[in-house]
Amino acid sequence: MSSHRHLLSAALVAVATSFAPPTWAQTAADAATPRALVERYAAMKAARDATRLTELYRDNYIENTGRNPSGLAALTENWRAQFAAIPDLQITVHDIIVSGDKVVARVTYSGTHTTPFFAGIPPTGRKFTLGTIDIWRIEGGKFAEHWDQVDFAGLQRQLTAKAAP
Repeated sequence: MSSHRHLLSAALVAVATSFAPPTWAQTAADAATPRALVERYAAMKAARDATRLTELYRDNYIENTGRNPSGLAALTENWRAQFAAIPDLQITVHDIIVSGDKVVARVTYSGTHTTPFFAGIPPTGRKFTLGTIDIWRIEGGKFAEHWDQVDFAGLQRQLTAKAAP
């Protein structure tokens, strides 16, 4: 009877630990999972760190938004420009969905409009939030390609709305 209890205990422990939630980047293999890539992306954005993008992106990264050129060098410059334009930039990842070689994230960016951006709107000093749906294709454990949908209409409303009297 004792050996049955021991086997049952061992089986329960094995089952319980197999469902334990993963911690961020437990192993080198975990660090390259699509979910971990998005989490590392958000952490780097929050830390305003454009120096380690080679850890996340392939050199021949393809940007399909039409707003920015492709390539790692262009992406690095884009991040630096965002940090300069929005010094208090914050990022919140709400959802991450993985399917095959693609990962989708619903993200909100927020900050203060302190420099001209978005179609030349002069600085308003207003706080804003900007929602996006980002899709990345993963290749070799890194982001290889990107598409997004951005709520530019909502951003424009926030920055150009007349203040209440």
